[in-house]
Amino acid sequence: MGEAGAGWAQVTAELAFERSGPDRFMSAFPLLDRLARHPACAADRGVRAQIGQALADVAVLRFMSLSLAEKLSRGETPNLEAAVVKELGVTFEQNVPELTRAILAALPGHEPLPADLAELLQATLEISPTYSLRGGTREIMQGIVARGLGLR
Repeated sequence: MGEAGAGWAQVTAELAFERSGPDRFMSAFPLLDRLARHPACAADRGVRAQIGQALADVAVLRFMSLSLAEKLSRGETPNLEAAVVKELGVTFEQNVPELTRAILAALPGHEPLPADLAELLQATLEISPTYSLRGGTREIMQGIVARGLGLR
């Protein structure tokens, strides 16, 4: 498989795919989507703005991911860029459940959460610590970025 002696290039190219793919920023999206459809959220202008900002972040991450996929299809190995996308995506994903909790806590009238929203929030809170482990820890990503910027 591949060229003799080119194993490291193969591995780093595959890791760039893994680190920059949509699964790096879409794992928590079902929770954000469900939150946006909560009637109390739709009625609050400030909450809509917060959700809109989160959706804008998803759009930027998607654009970055597509840009990296294009580089990879041309045979480039954008390790630095993939590490940045992964770090930004993980930060986004881990912020979604916290954003959800903050928004729900601030909504007027403390009605019980719809069961599906409560279940999504709980599931996302439980799994979100693992987001930073997939494809390399934050420390590994920071090392790749530092090396790519000539800082080490």
